[in-house]
Amino acid sequence: EAQHEFARKAQAIARLGVEQEDYKVGFDIQSAVASGANEEFIFGRNELSLHHFHRTVDELIGAHNPQS
Repeated sequence: EAQHEFARKAQAIARLGVEQEDYKVGFDIQSAVASGANEEFIFGRNELSLHHFHRTVDELIGAHNPQS
């Protein structure tokens, strides 16, 4: 029972992070991209899913980025 309660609390904390931070940051990033103010973006080292996504897109369109 204690493990289930711990897991429930951990899930609630993760959900709060997504709902209160990730969504807002995502919308802010989309606004910045739409403004055309930046030509390049650097993803943080801990944003592994973003690195994987963009590496996959690059592979699919035949692009090559030696830094990825």
